[in-house]
Amino acid sequence: MWDGLLPIGSVVLLKGGEVPLMIIGLCQTRIEEADNPTTIFDYVGVGYPMGLTKPDEMYKFNREAIEKVYHIGYITDEMLEFLPTVEDLMQRLRDGSITAADLRDVPEDEAGEEA
Repeated sequence: MWDGLLPIGSVVLLKGGEVPLMIIGLCQTRIEEADNPTTIFDYVGVGYPMGLTKPDEMYKFNREAIEKVYHIGYITDEMLEFLPTVEDLMQRLRDGSITAADLRDVPEDEAGEEA
């Protein structure tokens, strides 16, 4: 079984779900009210096999919500290097050591190296 963050292209079923979701993004955020912290989600997905049909049909979710993994997405050496970087970024966002605003100010190729 896969351990850790699933790669893009993975297909999962959420607990209580009826339609599988294909993961199309990692480390998704939702900014709450100004005085509340940012919510961090492990994934964003779309229904499978139909894909994105409307912008409001993207679902943000965390790994704990996954009931079943149908397929593990495409894995390259770059993806294997990228997944731990994303895991680290999500942990730092969740513990407050960085903010989503901090990441917007960092060049894309350096986002995993900033503290």
